[in-house]
Amino acid sequence: MKNPPPFFDADAFDDRLYVSVRNNPCFRWGRRYSQTLWSLYHRHADTNFLREACLHFHQRFWEMYVGVAFLRTRFPVTKLGNSGPEFLVAIGSDRFCVEATALSAGDGPDRVPEEEDDDDGIVPPTDRILLRFTNCLIEKQRQRAKAIKNGLIGVGDGYILAINSRRIPHAAFGHVPPFSVRAFLPFGEQFIRYEMSGGVTESGFLRRDHVTKANSSAVSTAAFLDRSYSWISAVLHSTVDPINLARPFGRDFELIHNPYATHPLPTDSFRACGQWHFDPDRSQLTYQQPCSRSWSYYMREPSITHDAEQERRADALENGRSSR
Repeated sequence: MKNPPPFFDADAFDDRLYVSVRNNPCFRWGRRYSQTLWSLYHRHADTNFLREACLHFHQRFWEMYVGVAFLRTRFPVTKLGNSGPEFLVAIGSDRFCVEATALSAGDGPDRVPEEEDDDDGIVPPTDRILLRFTNCLIEKQRQRAKAIKNGLIGVGDGYILAINSRRIPHAAFGHVPPFSVRAFLPFGEQFIRYEMSGGVTESGFLRRDHVTKANSSAVSTAAFLDRSYSWISAVLHSTVDPINLARPFGRDFELIHNPYATHPLPTDSFRACGQWHFDPDRSQLTYQQPCSRSWSYYMREPSITHDAEQERRADALENGRSSR
């Protein structure tokens, strides 16, 4: 079988992350990792994938990462073409569309600001962060309708939205429940009530059904309780990128199941991932830990390779900087 072309283009300088991973010896592992993902995913990539990677590296890295994850879990994967969702995956007797998207800080008045430490410490702008997730779901709903109209996918296909939030300031760090859950289920801030005599009497989370944009319009944060969103089976979330890699492969994934999904994802098929489940009747959110069984049983670790020519160029650049 013919080898794929090299992933990195020595003459591309548009994307800062792309250039850093390609040229900086400190990111040698991320460079090898990217090349390995490409060697496994290239047969499922769009025809202009490499050019797009030069311009939007994190987005294309995430697409490869998700694609390889499904390939390594032994599910049959089918490429749809250069438009529509990334690919279809067969799980049991059902088909699921998989759409991978890497979120950013956004633009305009609702943009998520960079992290700034003041006298009160770093306080994440929760509403703006959640808006990045909710806006993504609204846009993917529109794109799904277009793909159905064009005959790329069927109304009866399930839908997995794979979201990476690494490029949103604050979003990669721990919150309970995480932003990826609070954007689609109505969990607000945590509270604890005490008696004056001492002792906790109640604890839980305030209900939050929406967040408000800068123009004062409300956006729902309870899409997974809205049956008009039953077309989405689950959200697959991660904050991985070429510099912040998970070991073992895929350990970073978390699934947020839609309790009203028309085509729910089988829980046992994703036991390698942490999974969030919400029971609407009991208003109870539970987290299912990844299975303790050998990780490789569910998701095989790729064997990392490297591009010798790319390594030589990176070393030459570093030697040039050191001699100045």
